Amino acid sequence: MSFQSSALANAPITAYVHPHPVDSPSHQGGPRLRQLDSLRAFAVLAVLVHHFLPVGKVIPENFLTLGLLGVRFFFTLSGFLITGILLRNQSIGTFYVRRALRIIPAYYLCLLVMVVAGVPDARSLFLWHMFYLSNVVSYKGVFIGTGHFWSLAVEEQFYLVWPWLLLKTPVRHIWKLTVGAILSTLVFKTAVAFKLGGHSVGGVLPLACLDSLGLGALLACFYHNARLRPYRARFMRAALILGWLIVLVQTALHVWGRGTRVFYSTAYLGVSLIFVWLVGKGADGRLWKIIEARPLLYTGKISYGIYLWHNFALALVVWWWGYKPSAWVIAPAATLLTYAAAATSWKLVESPLNSLKDKWTGGRSASPAVVPLENAAGGI
Repeated sequence: MSFQSSALANAPITAYVHPHPVDSPSHQGGPRLRQLDSLRAFAVLAVLVHHFLPVGKVIPENFLTLGLLGVRFFFTLSGFLITGILLRNQSIGTFYVRRALRIIPAYYLCLLVMVVAGVPDARSLFLWHMFYLSNVVSYKGVFIGTGHFWSLAVEEQFYLVWPWLLLKTPVRHIWKLTVGAILSTLVFKTAVAFKLGGHSVGGVLPLACLDSLGLGALLACFYHNARLRPYRARFMRAALILGWLIVLVQTALHVWGRGTRVFYSTAYLGVSLIFVWLVGKGADGRLWKIIEARPLLYTGKISYGIYLWHNFALALVVWWWGYKPSAWVIAPAATLLTYAAAATSWKLVESPLNSLKDKWTGGRSASPAVVPLENAAGGI
């Protein structure tokens, strides 16, 4: 089963592929979207800063967190890339095999290591983590090494449902499906805000995250739909302006201590709209050239491993010290350990398995238009 549309299948590849891939195809599995890799790097570094340094003393965590900003960027990017891959006529079977090879082995390896190492939440909630239901039990107290797995669960749950919804929706109406997804989150968050206030259920369930995922998917429609494509730049500018307006209103509400329910109902909607502009510009390679620095590109490439291992690395550093030293001591050590684990995961697990994608899908290579999207998708 695949999506058939000549208008979409013939969309120009250059709409996605930056003219200067980060590495030669023969060495790194095909062309990469440089600037999306760099944006992934900024997103995962924001997560590290949030978890490794006491930024909550500077940025009120009841307003926003750097960690959630990074995660929401990943959701927006995932919605864009996954929808783009499927709209390029990749069959659902092929999609699932290739996604599973990219994501599951590295995730299970990380989970297994934490279980063997005796991380309490990895052991006590093992089955929940194993079946990507971490977000469902995210309310169960303090997590040591697996607190970030909730977002991976959201991604997997999105993968399980979204391709089938696209398959059952006529191509010309897919953009309406994405708008419906965004609106469903607004309705859900509003209901939660008025019933439960700032409860975590309004942030960690798939329905609470479809605004970011749906906005990314809607951006993909503006790349693929021949009728929408002429309005893509206008849509991106509108998203940027509306996003900043929402952020300004949310900031004012927070400062004045008013409109708490409105704030929770639109939490991270404004920044997700801004991310739409960033993702679109990055996909076209039209952001600032300075972000294509090699350290950022490499960080973006191994960002899935960095995200997987960083909380465990932090716990190991604290355990090795025997007490919790200054964050300015923890952060460098945990960062080095995280990068070492992520680089090892990429070298020994993720990259070799990526090379098996064509073999495990009956020898069918991904189309040239899909390869850069797959490479940019990573694991989160």
